[in-house]
Amino acid sequence: MLTRAAPLAITPPDLERDYRWAVAAARAAADVPAVGAEAELWTVRGWVDVAVGCAVVGSAATVVGLDDVVRETGVSYGWRFAQRLRLLREQWGPVPRWYPECGPAPVEADGADRREAVRASRIVADFCDALAAVRGPDKPATWPADTGELICRATRYRPSPTRAFRVVECDIDPGLPGRMWMRLPQGATVLHLTRRPLGRAAIVRTGIHEGAHLDHLLAAPGPIEFGAGLLAAESYAMAVEILAAAECAARGEAELTAMLRAGLVERVGRLPGGIPERAARGWPSAALRAALATGSSRFAGLTTLADTYVVGPLRLLAGRTPILPPELEQGLGRRWHAVTDAFPGALALAEAVAECGWTPDTETASGAARPSSPDEGRR
Repeated sequence: MLTRAAPLAITPPDLERDYRWAVAAARAAADVPAVGAEAELWTVRGWVDVAVGCAVVGSAATVVGLDDVVRETGVSYGWRFAQRLRLLREQWGPVPRWYPECGPAPVEADGADRREAVRASRIVADFCDALAAVRGPDKPATWPADTGELICRATRYRPSPTRAFRVVECDIDPGLPGRMWMRLPQGATVLHLTRRPLGRAAIVRTGIHEGAHLDHLLAAPGPIEFGAGLLAAESYAMAVEILAAAECAARGEAELTAMLRAGLVERVGRLPGGIPERAARGWPSAALRAALATGSSRFAGLTTLADTYVVGPLRLLAGRTPILPPELEQGLGRRWHAVTDAFPGALALAEAVAECGWTPDTETASGAARPSSPDEGRR
């Protein structure tokens, strides 16, 4: 059941509970599958989301918990994420001296060794090119501008939908939160950012992508908001987007198909380290050309996380889903299997992924997928 609450007034304060939540979340944010500068950036990015949660909960105990973990972790720099963290922390008084400083911008590593990301970019681009050919008489749908209503409206596009979450209106700078979904002491929550105008395409993707995150959050037995859990979460949400795009294409819903296609192109375009440029070399794809034009620095320095938005969903759709709760795995698998029979572009994507050596029957003895060349002939 969808419920609503204003920030600072979700439930009566429970200081011990709030402190424990902040400590657990901040420590989880520091446990990332990366090293060096990438690990520091990723950690501070996660602390920004914890600080947003502190602001929503409105309990000083959460801030004490965050402060304690930041001090014990000892991260020195966090580039623009450190600036966002400090801005949020200033709401509660002077920023402690042990908080990370901004420091220099990350030096982007060359993507020559990220063959998996290159191959996945080409597969997603080919799928987007198939989506671009969809034509249909569908009339433009009317979508609500409220985040909670959007997520409920989009249940038909998600394989395991839920409505058991809270919506909290949040009047903060929309550039601060890294995500709108989170598990607060009071339960699964999605933020409605009152100062963020949404275009039609962003509105639709919010209902599907953010909704998939909430579906996953409520089904997962453990945390999925940080570190390796976040990689699983973004893999699932992106797989749901790809599924929704294929199903809309199969039904001839041209407008919604185009919106979802634009979102997929944007995810390829923002891969750091020159991946879109490498993928486009010798690979005639309108979607890749569009991705090059829409590139952004949003994930600069966060290679592992950025690649997951493209590689992760393909692995899930190929059947490598030990990271998902069984009900999500089964729901996604059933719908994807059905749409590969209904939309040729989905079948072509499935066949291309199978050639990459990512499916379970072609894993190595250690369980790791065999690498493949990004220059394999296209189907």
